[in-house]
Amino acid sequence: MKPSRWTSITHFIVAAVFAAMGLIFYNAVKDEEADKAAARKSGRPEAVLIEKFRVPEVRSRFQEVTLLAQLDVKKTILMLRDPKLGEDAAGNVIAHVVPLYAVTAKSREGQPAYGSLIARRKIQDSDTAAMWVTNGAFAPIVRINGKLETGVANDGEDALRNGPRLIADAVHVEAFMDGRAKGLAPQDDPVDGLVTFLIIAAGFLLWGLWRRGRKFKKWAAEEADRRFGLPDWDER
Repeated sequence: MKPSRWTSITHFIVAAVFAAMGLIFYNAVKDEEADKAAARKSGRPEAVLIEKFRVPEVRSRFQEVTLLAQLDVKKTILMLRDPKLGEDAAGNVIAHVVPLYAVTAKSREGQPAYGSLIARRKIQDSDTAAMWVTNGAFAPIVRINGKLETGVANDGEDALRNGPRLIADAVHVEAFMDGRAKGLAPQDDPVDGLVTFLIIAAGFLLWGLWRRGRKFKKWAAEEADRRFGLPDWDER
């Protein structure tokens, strides 16, 4: 039977998907880097009370914010890749997520959290001291400077279900834990990432061409055997 066109088309589709992913990745990083460059030029945003902050309807890929909130470190949610391994396992910690309450909140009991601080490492006392403004009713009031996130879904928002109640339009900030300069530092050129995706795409493309050629060659030999009585394919 003549080989199906799907022998190679499937590989070509996968190759096209990887190539498209590479281009999307490249453009996304370039856009984010442009936003970071603009942030470096414009300076740190003015601090806003978290209870008065509203997430912009139209956002850039990298949007810097500065918020004032009560940071309830005692209610920190530890997000792990594998809960069975614990936080000491290498690479298992995704983030430390700390609920943020209104500056004017009098008690954590019965109060919703207005958002969260996302830290990629454990928050030390020195970190809290660096952000400290004054003491709140039940937690320190801190000034948080960082990157606005639409949520923590990418890290597993399900982990927050056992945490404090969040308001509907909660704001999540990945804080510049090691300083604004490092948080806004340019990333490496995304060309390397793009090249990686394109190499994978080329690999699938060549694999598809090789399989298609091999199957057609075998089919042609079998047709020749059938028509002219030549030796079997495996004997040549």
